[in-house]
Amino acid sequence: MNDKVNVNPEPRPNNSFSARVKEEASSAPIKSVCCATAEMSALAYAAATLAYDEDNALSLRVVSRSASAVRRAKALGRALLGREPVPAGQAGASEAVWDGDDARRILSVCGLLGDQGWFAVSDVERPTVGAKPCCRAAFLRGSFLGGGSAADPAKEYHLELVASDERLAGIWVELLEGLRLTPRLVSRKNQRVVYLKEAEQIATLLTVIGAPTSRLAVEDARIFKGMRNQVNRATNCDSANLDKAVDASSRHIRAIEIVASTAGLGALPDSLRETAQARLNHPELPLAELGRTLIPAVGKSGMNHRLRKIERLAESLAAKKIVHDPGSPRI
Repeated sequence: MNDKVNVNPEPRPNNSFSARVKEEASSAPIKSVCCATAEMSALAYAAATLAYDEDNALSLRVVSRSASAVRRAKALGRALLGREPVPAGQAGASEAVWDGDDARRILSVCGLLGDQGWFAVSDVERPTVGAKPCCRAAFLRGSFLGGGSAADPAKEYHLELVASDERLAGIWVELLEGLRLTPRLVSRKNQRVVYLKEAEQIATLLTVIGAPTSRLAVEDARIFKGMRNQVNRATNCDSANLDKAVDASSRHIRAIEIVASTAGLGALPDSLRETAQARLNHPELPLAELGRTLIPAVGKSGMNHRLRKIERLAESLAAKKIVHDPGSPRI
């Protein structure tokens, strides 16, 4: 294989939500060698490549567009080797490189070097559901750093882990279900995608992998969306009630005008005439407020009863086409 090392350019600054989550998660303390092993095995399997030069010398590269993931890989390598690695070429900020014995030792500890001298996920040093919580969390953290992403919670709730190997995706599903989460598994081209869509579950996983501030961002987005939905529902309800009130007021006024142009408002009993005049004077008021303009005040049901009487009378007069007669008897 080619032994040349490409000098990768410095990664561009990334302020996406995924980048912020990885930055925070990569700052979590490395508590023990077993946790470092679990995390490195997941991160390396998701983001590393192996190469042999013509002298059969081995090199391990963790390459990522996430500078946080690369920095974390270097820190994990130091924890596993007990020292800084032997400098390997001119590795840039977008890759972490180990050569020779350092590469072989990391791969061996993580269970990533199979019989064929290549990655072997079936042998990966991974924690089971019954393993220590810190190691399970470390494995999930390495998985997210190496192959995960999260959407901006202000726009949508979506967190995913992408694997090219179905067995690794199965490990993720098993570990997430061990946290009482409900991951979904789908195929996308030649990859397997394990994802979460519920805000509460995403928030739980972010806490587990060491990103509590990002969890708060998800919680804030969920609360904001909930409040906005409540406001929208209240606004829609108020708008609907206003439309009903306007329609009712218009209906009342049409009925009053029919009575006025036929029998005349003077033909109405005092209570109905006062009600009709109040509605003409205050077309914008709902029934409860309209009733309070009368002396004595009348309740909502009382006003509704009176105005219905006026409407029925208007319907009757319109049907008979009675022409107003000033001398006609009172109704």
